[in-house]
Amino acid sequence: MSGATYIQDLKVECRELLAEIARTLERFEAGEASIDDVALLRRCFHSIKGCAIFTGVDSIAAMAHETESALHDLPRRATSDQLTLIWRGHDRLSLAIETLREDGTHSTLEASLDSETEPASTPPATTAIGESESTDSSADSLTAEPPIADSKESAEDVTLRVPLSKLDQLVNLSSELVLVRNQVQAALRDPAVRHSPALARVVRSLEQLNVITTDLSRAVMEARLVQVESLVADLPRQVRQLSTRLKKAITCQVEGAKIELDKSVIDRLKHPLGHLLRNACDHGIEAPEVRVAAGKPEEGTISFRATQEESFVRILFADDGAGIDEEAIRTVAVERGL
Repeated sequence: MSGATYIQDLKVECRELLAEIARTLERFEAGEASIDDVALLRRCFHSIKGCAIFTGVDSIAAMAHETESALHDLPRRATSDQLTLIWRGHDRLSLAIETLREDGTHSTLEASLDSETEPASTPPATTAIGESESTDSSADSLTAEPPIADSKESAEDVTLRVPLSKLDQLVNLSSELVLVRNQVQAALRDPAVRHSPALARVVRSLEQLNVITTDLSRAVMEARLVQVESLVADLPRQVRQLSTRLKKAITCQVEGAKIELDKSVIDRLKHPLGHLLRNACDHGIEAPEVRVAAGKPEEGTISFRATQEESFVRILFADDGAGIDEEAIRTVAVERGL
């Protein structure tokens, strides 16, 4: 296996672990995290460090180790500053992974990291882990680190990464098999052929082949399906970053993340969805004082909902902001002669 292949495997593995870290941090921010989630965070950062060491990418290993070390002192109540620190470790690793070259170096990593702003020093709000918020100052800290146990998955839970090109090849071969089956079935409909006694066993075998071909074709097509979660997993983090930059209070709601779509459809939706999200935060959701003056909650909501309707998937993306100012758009259009 070439070095480039090892690097590619590292990037795939780290992206999955970073997605798990992001989901766990979102549970912390929502007050829904448990003690097990603390161990999960440590395990994810520890796994990233191990993968990077094995591949020889010391820069990523050092970043993961730094954040993992900070988690050893994570108290029972994580302050907003502590969560921001972990998020920053997550974002630094994400940038490092995306800028990683095949030779193990980074393209624009140092310049990008130097331009990052440090977390603002604010009074530490606390997020309870596995319990509601309390003013009791005598809350215990996690003095003993939960064991980092190996995941024991059943055979049904084990996954295998397969290049999309190989899946496409299987789809093509499956389609050709279906075509040949249909041609044979059409030929056997000829009375002169069908009434031949010698073909009786062939017909029975063909009926069995028909069932197998149908099942194979369905299984191959389902192999290309991925959950919508891979499309929306990063939405809450993006909303958090945009709301901080825009000084707005915005929350993100996601429904239907377990619904499955073809991988190519997911890939084509990523850019439009990002554009919709930025527009909703920039132009849709009003400033807190404007919302309060209009009788709305101070916090705006952006929602993503995916629903299964027979063989179709319906996706709804919405926000509860003021909507589009049609008059302003009309004015600009007239000014530009559109």
